[in-house]
Amino acid sequence: MVHVGLQVPAVFVALAALFAVVQYATPGLADHDSYYHPRMARLMREQGLTPEFAWLPLSILNSTAYYDHHLLYHAYLSLFAGSSDPAELIAGAKLASVLMPALAGLAVWCLLRGQGVRWAALWALGVMAVSEAFLYRLSMPRAQAASLLVLVLALHWLLQRRDWTLLPLGFVYVWLYNAFPLLLVVAAIHAASAWAVERRLAWQPLAYAAAGLALGLVLNPYFPRNLSSFSSTWRQS
Repeated sequence: MVHVGLQVPAVFVALAALFAVVQYATPGLADHDSYYHPRMARLMREQGLTPEFAWLPLSILNSTAYYDHHLLYHAYLSLFAGSSDPAELIAGAKLASVLMPALAGLAVWCLLRGQGVRWAALWALGVMAVSEAFLYRLSMPRAQAASLLVLVLALHWLLQRRDWTLLPLGFVYVWLYNAFPLLLVVAAIHAASAWAVERRLAWQPLAYAAAGLALGLVLNPYFPRNLSSFSSTWRQS
């Protein structure tokens, strides 16, 4: 059996190679919306964490109501946005979109290995064969892959009884992506499962997750604008 210290880089490299094949099959980015995010990352690099947003004045993203619901993801992308040149922005976004889903796949491996699943590395690679739509979504320079990473880590730590980790994870998730209520869904399903199987009232994960999300909303550079924008977005969806 391969030593765990060697499995980590091996799984990551294999996943990165898979997503590189998908990513570099075309010179462009997956999905037209994807071009917005590298540009926002570049603006963040030039202007700081909360750059001015002067576009879309007739939408809910007008300059007086705008808040960056991919804030932490844009901060991640900014590491790859070293130039304003469109070709270099695309190249950086492609690299970022290879590494992030590979990290999400590595988190799947951690989850499976933590539960004692045999051939966890093989199954982690197998998850990426769920569908072509799944690979497509994860290959976008958008926050879906990072969101999957957070949710898989949450489930892994829940099953390890490390409930307190949902507090910092919830905080990070709010800054990362506006799908952060999914963390409460994962915690609620875990609580329901614990009651059904063990007759154990596992309320602590829900409390930690809720506290982390609340802190992320309030201790936010866009507070309180983020609250009104978030509620408007969810009502329209």
